[in-house]
Amino acid sequence: DGTIVEKSGMFTPDALVDEVPLRSSLTPATRMGPLPEGVIALLALAGLGWVSVSALRARKVPGAGK
Repeated sequence: DGTIVEKSGMFTPDALVDEVPLRSSLTPATRMGPLPEGVIALLALAGLGWVSVSALRARKVPGAGK
């Protein structure tokens, strides 16, 4: 809830230690698992392939050097 339970003075090297409750519910990342990472990796590979093919086609255009 954002409540301040302890604070240190300004420009004072200090360490504040407190216990936090463990989370009992699942996060979105644990629900979806590796699916988002796989989708992003496949999109990146598809983009690299598209750029590579586009670059090769642009170099092989007949009469482009005239």
